[in-house]
Amino acid sequence: MYLGFFAAVAFMGAGSAFYHLNPNNGRLVWDRLPIAVTFMALFAIVIAEYLNRRAGVLLFVPLALLGAATVFYWHLTETWGKGDLRPYLLTQLYPAVAMPLILWGCPERYASAGTLYSAMAWYVGAKVYEFLDKEVFSFGEVISGHTLKHIGAAVSCYLILIWMREHRIRDKPSKATEASLGR
Repeated sequence: MYLGFFAAVAFMGAGSAFYHLNPNNGRLVWDRLPIAVTFMALFAIVIAEYLNRRAGVLLFVPLALLGAATVFYWHLTETWGKGDLRPYLLTQLYPAVAMPLILWGCPERYASAGTLYSAMAWYVGAKVYEFLDKEVFSFGEVISGHTLKHIGAAVSCYLILIWMREHRIRDKPSKATEASLGR
């Protein structure tokens, strides 16, 4: 799951670069596709780590495919002249609401959840900058909100990497625990 998440993050960078070289709806698919898959992958990881490992593992591929399907649905409706982004936005909004609730409901599970909260806060900030793109740019005309969105999203991904390293290291069972579990 972690490899899938970071592969999607890598494709997010490549897809974004591809889109920004010649912005159009055909290329926008390759920008949005890894974003949707990344969100769904992280959601499955949080489910596995905080609620139920088996459920998260079983949901990983279906959630990633659902995220991808929302992008292809948007693209299809875009070709019809209607461009329905609602399912795609749901792949970002639902996990963005559900993940903090899951963390809040399982505070004792991992001490490193604060890092994941920070990652989520950076991403929310990134979305705010994206929404205020023109207003941010008009303030000094040095940097756009869209640029700050990319920086915030990158910081968010880095914090997720730190979160994964923190809780993976902390939760590594001792040799005595492994022996008692028959491993």
